[in-house]
Amino acid sequence: MIIVLIGPPGSGKTTQAKLLSKKLSLATISTGDLVREAINTERYHIFKELVDKGGLLPDNVVFEIVRDKIKRVDLNKGFIIEGFPRTIKQACLMEEYLSERGKSIDFVFYMQISKELLKERILNRKNIEKIIRMDDDLDTFNKRIDVYFSSSFPVFTFYKNRNLLYEINASKTVDDINSELLNVIKSKELEEKAFK
Repeated sequence: MIIVLIGPPGSGKTTQAKLLSKKLSLATISTGDLVREAINTERYHIFKELVDKGGLLPDNVVFEIVRDKIKRVDLNKGFIIEGFPRTIKQACLMEEYLSERGKSIDFVFYMQISKELLKERILNRKNIEKIIRMDDDLDTFNKRIDVYFSSSFPVFTFYKNRNLLYEINASKTVDDINSELLNVIKSKELEEKAFK
């Protein structure tokens, strides 16, 4: 099973990916973590300033980083990836890569949440999670959100046209969101069994 979690920064993708990983025994790929690690290496260090200011890496660079991680995952078992893809090109690269290996995405969950709640979460993240990140300030937040929505909305249509997109209310509690995700997965599995 291959699950994709997409949504704006602060929508709870990482939290839900970790919970699903434990319950479904799937490897987790956090694109944000991968990028932050990559820009501190010699190979990708030239992009560090761009990312710290809230910008996005070129599509081919992001896919290269993600692909290198996927190569270390057992595709027969599947995985959960969060924060990717963010653009149509990234989605196409991912689809092509998986197709060449006889695999495809099973679920794309869009974590839907208001900009106001996002702002509150992002600005409180340091206090709540004790995480110190260069991109957790108001100016950078606004830029990240604007960039996210301008580049990512076409991705929703891309997956909607493939009947893979499920919109999740990410303003609920962590447990309620997780229950909703699991219910969608179970419902589809039951539906597929019924048609076999």
